[in-house]
Amino acid sequence: MLFTSSTNQNSSSAVISKNGKWLGRPMQRELNPASIGLNDVSGTGYPELDLHLQNRSWIFNALTEVIIDRPNIGELQLFMPIAVQLTKKSRWFTMINPPFKPIPQSMVAQGVKLDQVMILRNDSTTIISTCEKILGTGRCGALLVWIDAIEPDQLERLNAAASNSGSMVVIFRNRRTLPINNAQLRLQVGKSDGHTVISVKHGRSNAAQCPIKLDLNNALTERFRTAYVERLLH
Repeated sequence: MLFTSSTNQNSSSAVISKNGKWLGRPMQRELNPASIGLNDVSGTGYPELDLHLQNRSWIFNALTEVIIDRPNIGELQLFMPIAVQLTKKSRWFTMINPPFKPIPQSMVAQGVKLDQVMILRNDSTTIISTCEKILGTGRCGALLVWIDAIEPDQLERLNAAASNSGSMVVIFRNRRTLPINNAQLRLQVGKSDGHTVISVKHGRSNAAQCPIKLDLNNALTERFRTAYVERLLH
């Protein structure tokens, strides 16, 4: 089940695609964040990247900024392993304003539960309030937002919402924008010789780790294989 919502609808509701039809469904506070727990959520799914991250995993209750050279160069694929972990725990994997259409079949093949995936479309006037509502439900495991222009007060609101959410909050921005001070983790993502190249910075430090080269195509193939074997076993 893949959710979508647009700005001409109530931002506290979403619609679900089933057999090509779109049906309304409200978002409700069904679980307490403290009751879910993320103790067994570990790693990014990319050991080479884990070595450069605090606790060798993505951060929760804080902002992560991802600077991309151009859209759709593998930035979403970086978060598919955590999407698998979170959706299996009935946590939402939410995307707001992705500049490309995620492929449901690919997500399913990797082990993502689509009934926990939500895609929303919002304009600049409602995007932060939508983020606050989603994070406030206590059901969101990861919130990925594509936004370039963001005001300081909006950033403060988003940072405050993230800090109490039990969720990871990722902001994707293009390389022409200035870095945001609130980010606890900053990644710069580009492409070189068919590989995804990532530079890692922590907090307000200007010092970047040595670039990490990931072969996402091979990683994707291996993830398909692993998910297929798991389905056979269950």
